[in-house]
Amino acid sequence: SFLEFPKLQQQLRILPNRPKYSVAQDAARQHHQEGEGALMSGLLRPDIVFSSSLFDSLEVLQSAISDPDLRMRLFIMLRHPVERSESIFQYLIRATWEPTFFPALAGMTRHDVIHHGILDDNWLTRTLTNSDISVELTSNHVEQATKILRSKFLIGLSYNIEESWLRIRDAFGWRDDTGESHLCSENMVWKVSKEYASVSADSKYGLEQGSVEWQLLESINTFDVQVYNNAIEIFKEQRVFFQK
Repeated sequence: SFLEFPKLQQQLRILPNRPKYSVAQDAARQHHQEGEGALMSGLLRPDIVFSSSLFDSLEVLQSAISDPDLRMRLFIMLRHPVERSESIFQYLIRATWEPTFFPALAGMTRHDVIHHGILDDNWLTRTLTNSDISVELTSNHVEQATKILRSKFLIGLSYNIEESWLRIRDAFGWRDDTGESHLCSENMVWKVSKEYASVSADSKYGLEQGSVEWQLLESINTFDVQVYNNAIEIFKEQRVFFQK
């Protein structure tokens, strides 16, 4: 089920308790007040929460669930900041089905979108340090974001989805070695790997690293690139926890 908080400009998806965990599927969205009310009243006790806003989501959950014994563990899937910005750009100029779509976006270039402030900058750094767009980022934010990733998160990388998923699965005890769960796991890894390879290889949607377009998007994500490179090193460091 979905819990949506428009004021937070993010979506909180919650899987209710079940005898066995299940893979989240896109489903009809519940009205956010109905979902939030169920959470606040204790009718929902989430097993898994998906969110794009770390601090806001944790604040909501902390207010709703007062169990002192409850401990949440965090994992994060990351892709290169330039690839993320390019993906958003392609979505903005093509998402004609969205009610908020503005026709003029269809003819905009990357430079136009950046110039008009439509494309966000350094999203990862701002999210991890709880810094909105009014905050001027510095190297201290990179250090803080990196510290949070290292101390709080199990890191996953989209370009290495197979190893990332195996780590997440093992860390959270999500066994997928039999039957339907194994098939679902394999399909998920295959799908993400295929999509990542397709986007990277497709000159129509992908960007060549070092190209003018790549450098343009990189210029608005300089802090995120540093945090991402640090995350790659953390990913390597965490490998020791999964050696058998």
